[in-house]
Amino acid sequence: MYLLLLDSTGAATSYEKISALRQNAPSGLRKMDKFGSGVAGLGDVDGDGTGDLAVGAEGDDSGGREAGAVYVVMIGAV
Repeated sequence: MYLLLLDSTGAATSYEKISALRQNAPSGLRKMDKFGSGVAGLGDVDGDGTGDLAVGAEGDDSGGREAGAVYVVMIGAV
């Protein structure tokens, strides 16, 4: 999954790849978990002034074989 960082005009200023292969994804995530299969904005969950995300992983086995999971990804203020 790629996270695009935008400026106040909506133009992309940089990006970050979140991936099990890059080891910056949630702990225990595997390639076949399909992290990023669904994404939704949650608003500012942690109160840092930056919106946070719910990210789906439809093949995640944490709750049972291919039960899927949703991860809350806190996006730090830039």
